[in-house]
Amino acid sequence: MEGVLACCVGDVQDNWIGRLAKLYANASITASDGWRLSRWFLESMQWLAIVGGNHDSWAHAAGVDPLGWIAKDCGVLCYAPDEIRMTINWKDRPDLEPLIWVLRHDFRGRSWFHPTHGPHKEAILDGRCHILTAGHIHQWGELITEQRHGRVTHSIRVRGYKRNDSFAIEKGFFEQQSGEACLIVIDPFGGDTGRVNTFWNIPNGLEYLKVLRTKY
Repeated sequence: MEGVLACCVGDVQDNWIGRLAKLYANASITASDGWRLSRWFLESMQWLAIVGGNHDSWAHAAGVDPLGWIAKDCGVLCYAPDEIRMTINWKDRPDLEPLIWVLRHDFRGRSWFHPTHGPHKEAILDGRCHILTAGHIHQWGELITEQRHGRVTHSIRVRGYKRNDSFAIEKGFFEQQSGEACLIVIDPFGGDTGRVNTFWNIPNGLEYLKVLRTKY
């Protein structure tokens, strides 16, 4: 759809190593298949930004970042192995406030009270960003609040598409069933409370985007 760009917060690969390498015995996708699927994945959408995850970084060697190479070859606009900080400005409208977005595979800080504790802590300390997105722990959630520094921040974590998590069963973790991905619709005219709109039902978000694009 016009106006939709993709972003990824890492772990494109299984790339199991060490004690996790035994999981390949039960996988229908081989390691080499994984790289071919990664290229297909990156070629299938128009990508704004991708950050690497720990599973991706396990493929690194001295001077070698396979995911970075594929991302560049597939025309991904922004790639980093760890963190991307974007400032989005509005063409021909310098009067509108830029939007600052931080993407990481994870942020430091963890709490069983809410899966967004790490990115929310960064939002409090950073004082500039509007959106902070993460993945990594296969849980999802969003926390929206007005900070003391005046910014309304959106701390978002997506769970990803991993299913039948044997590690979660082994460790007694709760495996969530929703929140694999979300659609973030940015309305530069929306003011503090309407600038960023998150849809966990992506078709509903696309309908909202169509309305906004018609309106403006």
